[in-house]
Amino acid sequence: MGLKKNLLTNHMLDRTIAPPVGQIEKINIPQFSNRNLKNGVPIYFLNSGKQEVLKIDIVLGAGVKYEPKPGISFLVSRMLTGGTDSKNAADIATELDYYGAFMDASSSFDHISVSIYCLTKFLEPVMSLLEELLTRSAFPQDQLDTIVRQKSNELAISEKKDSQVGAKRFRQNLFGLSHPYGKILTAEALQQVTRDELVDFYQNVFLNDPVVIISGKADDSAVEVLSRSLEGLQLHQVAAREGVVAPLSQTEVLSRESSVQSSVKMGKLIIGRHHEDIHKLHITTSLLGGYFGSRLMRNIREDKGYTYGIGASVAHLLDASFLMISTDVVKQYTADTYSEIKKEINLLRDELVGEDELQVLKNYLSGKFLSGVDTAFNIAGKFRSVKLHQLDYSYYNDFLSTINHMTPADVQETAQKYFDTEEMSLVIVGGEL
Repeated sequence: MGLKKNLLTNHMLDRTIAPPVGQIEKINIPQFSNRNLKNGVPIYFLNSGKQEVLKIDIVLGAGVKYEPKPGISFLVSRMLTGGTDSKNAADIATELDYYGAFMDASSSFDHISVSIYCLTKFLEPVMSLLEELLTRSAFPQDQLDTIVRQKSNELAISEKKDSQVGAKRFRQNLFGLSHPYGKILTAEALQQVTRDELVDFYQNVFLNDPVVIISGKADDSAVEVLSRSLEGLQLHQVAAREGVVAPLSQTEVLSRESSVQSSVKMGKLIIGRHHEDIHKLHITTSLLGGYFGSRLMRNIREDKGYTYGIGASVAHLLDASFLMISTDVVKQYTADTYSEIKKEINLLRDELVGEDELQVLKNYLSGKFLSGVDTAFNIAGKFRSVKLHQLDYSYYNDFLSTINHMTPADVQETAQKYFDTEEMSLVIVGGEL
């Protein structure tokens, strides 16, 4: 018994000693192959993984900034599975279910994205259905009425949620009413969209500048099936509607007596992915509020107990990027929270961060990045992100290199260049300053 105990003791993990951490200088992310169809559709594919499954992403230049009227892009994406000239919504749902496939279509400011997950062996019938949806959707009036009613109810509920109101008003104040990124979808706008307007957008804008990304078991036969299905698409060439950034109020406080919390949104327009400082900015933003051990979390959640969570992040749209600090706090601590956020920003600008704190962040960011390239579908997400911004994988290796070589002085310099609180917009919904 004594020998067995000694053997177990010798092989037990000593949890008082941290495991060794290796520095990641560079990572070789699997490359996507490329094929351009006769109609100009580019297909990017990665044959990876052991499971006989595929993910197909079709990204179309048909988002909010292409719509002639608010709500059209959203409704077209939502109604793709609402019926075609030969199938109703139930038929489409049944067919997808029969083949074990899942389809999702969504609209953003820049794109409409159509994603399908399916088994490789059923790719041909699934692609036949997808081709029908992309070219012969009918937009039946009863489906339109149902979706408008449902979304109007969602929007009515969201208007009661301080956080959602704050996010909308923050973006509106940042970009202004004339810019597509400042548009706010309302129930009134949705209810004014007609079926004819949806059909016109679908026929003349929807298939604009498509990019197709396939991941999983994307072997030659699978690519051939996709090519045959998509090469007959009649593409559109439509320019986005340009808008002028014209910021509204620098500070907006919407007091709500019924609210028990305050939603605080704070930030500014900032550099994009092509700027030489972008990786330093992401790292500095993470130190401020990008992970659980960040400055803002330790102060406002752990020390003060004002909130369950607070974060800072940089959002990248195709034509603009912005920094946003966001939290929902106990109403009576609204002013104190705002004061503490400014305090933490100024500390980053005025004092050097400790080497130990910076190293913890570096380890976190490196590990998080590695976990984001562990499957074919995750790699496809990384590829899509850089491809749509006209970048390549060097963007990610530059990020890893910047992590490794970032110094406390670099953090301070970055905070001084980009974190001036006097330049930041502020929206508070609920309480008051």
